[in-house]
Amino acid sequence: MKRPAAKKVHGLAALNAGVIERASRPAPARAAPKETVEVDEDVLQGSEDWLMLRLGMCTASNFGAMLAVSDEALTRKRHMYALAAEIIGGAPAEKYVSEAMERGKEMEPRAIADFMFKHDLDWESCKRVGFVKRTIVDPIFGERVVGCSPDLLIGEHRCAEFKTMRPDLMIELDRSGRVPTEHRAQCQGTLWVTGRQECDLVIYHDLMPFAPRFVMKRDDVYIEKVLKPGVEAFQYELAQLVADTKKRWSLK
Repeated sequence: MKRPAAKKVHGLAALNAGVIERASRPAPARAAPKETVEVDEDVLQGSEDWLMLRLGMCTASNFGAMLAVSDEALTRKRHMYALAAEIIGGAPAEKYVSEAMERGKEMEPRAIADFMFKHDLDWESCKRVGFVKRTIVDPIFGERVVGCSPDLLIGEHRCAEFKTMRPDLMIELDRSGRVPTEHRAQCQGTLWVTGRQECDLVIYHDLMPFAPRFVMKRDDVYIEKVLKPGVEAFQYELAQLVADTKKRWSLK
């Protein structure tokens, strides 16, 4: 007994069948971005050379602002305008320095010394660097650069960030038992940029006999799903803002 011949498919049905067949095939693998890390150990943090080195760049200390939404969206916009001004003007943007920021800068060396003493660390295992830059070359989206200036590098896999806080707020933080998540983007961003695995977040004030330490382990899910896409979206909008402004004013 002869098997009945298969029916030929014509017209739109044939086209749909072809589309379905192609869709069922696995998509070709996208080439992974190439990433390189450069460490500048000579430039002094806060110096003119340091400011020029990070000119117009997305850095870990401001990753939180780049991810801001809702009520904090104004912070994101202001930071974007500041970076656009740096790129177009070719000079570091003027920045407001609060009393708390001045306090942090002045106390930071003592915070580091206190931390190293309490945790039996020395300059054989720790070091200060000026700036760390990660360059990401994507075959589709081109080149992107992010950076950070860690307060302290510890061994090969750790780093530390130091934040000063008013004594009364340190008591409140201690009583609450909470982890200061407002610094999560910076700490995880520093781990992303440097490639390290663990960041010690230390809260300090000269007048307080204790300094809370929060160990933040590298969170690759947060980095891949939240941090990287958020920073990339910010960089895309920043590039568009710069291009539109240059076009508007016939700038090169």
